[in-house]
Amino acid sequence: MRQRLCAAAAIILAFAALSGQEYQPTCNLCPGAYIAKSEVDAYVTRAIANRIVDQQIRAVDVGKANVGIGVVYRGRQTNAEPAVAEHDLVSELYHVIDGSATLVLGADLVGLERRPATAKTVRVQNGPGNNAKSMRDPVAYQLSAGDVVIIPAGTGHQFTRIDDHITYLMVRFDPDKIVGLKSEADSKADLRTSGIETPEEQRAEAAKFTHLEKEYQPTCRLCPGTYIPGSEVMAYLWRAKANQFVDQQVRQVDIGKTNVGVAVVHRGKLANPEANVAEHDLVSEIYHVISGAATLKLGPDLVGKERRPATQTTVRLLNGPGNNAKEIRNGVSHELRPGDVVVIPAGTGHQFTRIDDHVTYLMVRVDPDKVTPHKTQADSMADLATEGRDFAGGGAGAAPAPGR
Repeated sequence: MRQRLCAAAAIILAFAALSGQEYQPTCNLCPGAYIAKSEVDAYVTRAIANRIVDQQIRAVDVGKANVGIGVVYRGRQTNAEPAVAEHDLVSELYHVIDGSATLVLGADLVGLERRPATAKTVRVQNGPGNNAKSMRDPVAYQLSAGDVVIIPAGTGHQFTRIDDHITYLMVRFDPDKIVGLKSEADSKADLRTSGIETPEEQRAEAAKFTHLEKEYQPTCRLCPGTYIPGSEVMAYLWRAKANQFVDQQVRQVDIGKTNVGVAVVHRGKLANPEANVAEHDLVSEIYHVISGAATLKLGPDLVGKERRPATQTTVRLLNGPGNNAKEIRNGVSHELRPGDVVVIPAGTGHQFTRIDDHVTYLMVRVDPDKVTPHKTQADSMADLATEGRDFAGGGAGAAPAPGR
């Protein structure tokens, strides 16, 4: 017990200086992005109709990185894909929507062959990388709805079986900003097309991106990847309901040039706006709504900011330094429903103004400054063996309702 108290004190002292400093938000006056489930579904419908696998919906600048939001639909597959995929600079996170499949991950690749810039996936989704013939000592994971996979840049990945189909939300992390941005207007224009380039269009576009065929060193060297079963996410959710927790970190991993956190958030009924607007200086967030309904207000122009103390669990272990504010000037409200996606850049204020009964969402955190601590699978298992009012195994515990 004494060792745990000493560890807690050390972490608080380490983050006290961090919290007390004034940081310039890494994304200055960025508005955030909202993607309705209907827009995601439109891409899935087009994927099925036109036999397209991977489609980018948005690519958003969040300050020190770009974040891509895509959706992937893969049909039945009885044999392994012909090549192992690897991306040098762009890391990926999958949140499985439906279906089931076997995905193999490995960092030690055999028979690398450079991907050409003519490939649309290189130009607008994953950036430069390789196909490989095989992986040494790979690990296979059985994916189903609710599972999460994190694939660092440089890590090979290959589907070896898909039962009937698999659909997943794709979050891409691009700290080198190698892939271009895609706005809501760009997405609407894209959806008016078939989504398939002609050979002439492909060659014309590829001529603009020859730099993507260069050899880049992967930003995460020999990183194994991370798998989080949906059952683990649900265990945190059940604990949240039982103990009235809001925000709980499930993992926090290093993917090279940034840390990525995966959390689950459960918020109960809210009749009036939250007392404070939340803002994080260095850490950006992505929400993928699982259930419930709520109104979320976003905006970068904050009034009455007050520094968050380092004693808060959210500052030390989840979101890093930031402010509470009294209001958002000219904020934009979004009605959240299951399947919706929200991207909140560092420095952007966010405030729930109404929650009908509850809202539950998977939270993905992007931390290019690496101000928040790692949380491994072992840390998570140790955490789940407790009530969650402490931080087990050096990882992040739960943030109770008042600690947002």
